[in-house]
Amino acid sequence: MSAQDKKSSTSSASRYRVIPGGKFYFLYGENEVAMEQFKRDIVSANVDSQNRDENYAEIIPKAGAKLSSVMPDLLTELTTYSLIEDAQRVVTLYTCPDFFTSGDSSTVARKGKSAKTTKTTKSATKSTSDAVAKSPSASQHLAEFIEMELLPKLNAVLIIFVLEDGEKFRKASPSNPVMKIATKRNVAYEFKEQNVQWLFLDALFERRTADALSLWRQWYEVTGGAPKMYWLICANLRLLIQAKIATSDAVLSARDLTRQKLGDDYFPADAKTNLLKLTAAFRRQKLERCAAKFSLKHLLDCYEKLRDLMKYAIPLSSDVYVPDKALLSEYWIIEFSGDMSR
Repeated sequence: MSAQDKKSSTSSASRYRVIPGGKFYFLYGENEVAMEQFKRDIVSANVDSQNRDENYAEIIPKAGAKLSSVMPDLLTELTTYSLIEDAQRVVTLYTCPDFFTSGDSSTVARKGKSAKTTKTTKSATKSTSDAVAKSPSASQHLAEFIEMELLPKLNAVLIIFVLEDGEKFRKASPSNPVMKIATKRNVAYEFKEQNVQWLFLDALFERRTADALSLWRQWYEVTGGAPKMYWLICANLRLLIQAKIATSDAVLSARDLTRQKLGDDYFPADAKTNLLKLTAAFRRQKLERCAAKFSLKHLLDCYEKLRDLMKYAIPLSSDVYVPDKALLSEYWIIEFSGDMSR
């Protein structure tokens, strides 16, 4: 039975069942809310609430920090014996770039890098490359520790929490040694983000207000009003504004611009944020069709109001007050999609 089939009959569809006696869990995906909930279930099943301060630890690497930088702390936590008799240690390791396809610190990648940096001395290159090839990566080291120490010997539980980001092409790597072990032992749990966000954006940009509100509420429930919701709207609204400009003959002729020059000189250099450089032609065409439903002034006005709303996406302790973000969001959706001016 695969890990994906081990869902609890009493919990929601996005939840999995905690394995009795399980010592290793690899959680990955984009649905952070569901991942956190399952993590809490695992912790609750293995550590009494009154002993949590003593026997539960979280290791949160700094942004971009490699697995090797937190390995000493991780191994120390897992091998520390509790003063409480028969109590288990539970440790959660949060996202490291080593677990991503683009950030997998494999020996092959490091061997290639060492070869590039020592072109002038071939003998030195060979010896250095051989040495690097023989030394295991942090992922290999951790994988060996899990199989040789954690699972057969230690009274501890390891939870690895890998939060993916499809927009940044951050995906868990099936070839990572740690994920390979998790997959082999059926403890790799995938939490897919529901596609409701894209259905919402389609409804919003097509000015289907009722559908947009309904889909927004579904998305809001899944994410708990996470800031990424507002960032995604903002990023796509910028593309919609670009589409409006790029399809306006009046704007282009007034400034003596071609679409090519507009994209090269005035839109962002990053292909993912430049409408005219998007690799997915169907997405560009859809945005251009939707742009025809709006006036440029309306888009710009709503963009400014969205920026004001985003100030409350992450409330600060210094804020004098925090308005009802959910209510303000729905009001913005109605104002954006309901105004039929051209």
